[in-house]
Amino acid sequence: MTIAERLRQEGRQEEALRIACLFLEQGFEHELVRVVCQLSDDDMKMLQTQVAASSAR
Repeated sequence: MTIAERLRQEGRQEEALRIACLFLEQGFEHELVRVVCQLSDDDMKMLQTQVAASSAR
C-alpha cells in the first residue's frame, strides 16, 4: 500500500467514526451503527465513551 492509499484509508476511517458518532448521538442502536459503519468493537467502545462524555455536558 502506498502512502497516498494509506492516507485515503485513514480519511475514510475517520469519516466513518464521525458518522457513527452522529448516529449514536441520535439514539441509533449500537450494533446497527457498528455494522453499517464497518467498525470494530474497539472503535465502538471508544465512540460510546465519547458520546457519553458529550451528553454529560
